[in-house]
Amino acid sequence: MAINLLHEDQLGHSTEFTTTGLEVKADNSGNVKFTVSEQGLKGDVTLPEAFDPSTLQAEIQALKAQNAELVSKNQAQDTEIQALKAREDLHVSGMTLNDETNELTLTVDGGATLTASLGKFVDVAKSAENYWGEIKALPDHKAVIIEILKSPEAKAALLEVLRGEEVKNFGGTTTRGYLLPTD
Repeated sequence: MAINLLHEDQLGHSTEFTTTGLEVKADNSGNVKFTVSEQGLKGDVTLPEAFDPSTLQAEIQALKAQNAELVSKNQAQDTEIQALKAREDLHVSGMTLNDETNELTLTVDGGATLTASLGKFVDVAKSAENYWGEIKALPDHKAVIIEILKSPEAKAALLEVLRGEEVKNFGGTTTRGYLLPTD
């Protein structure tokens, strides 16, 4: 004969350890109600209300209507997708850029307008106009920098910075070049 010892945390939710021993706790949720008495455990079953088939038929009709609506929406979206897949040459007749919303609006032949958000491509802190100005200014800066570097003052300053140790010929009379510093 084996004796199994139970600890309180092993009892679960339907049993309870009391001073008199192990007792069953009644769970009265749901359709069955339990009562514990000296004679034992008694269960009373409560049957659900009678089923009315007309309400079920109305719910089925409502679900069919929702399904038909979803199918028609899906077909409309498929038609739009097919229309988008069709390639068509567009001739742009006008273009505007909204600085506040960073949206590009194209007007094509026939009067149709296409709007695209450039927010992904533009820094949030900058307006589209400032961003375009910076992009446009980059080639202009290159020409200005080249002109500055051609000036005699800039050449002299660069030579002073880049000039390292002078290297002369063996006679020490002619300069052959300069050793540039490594750091």
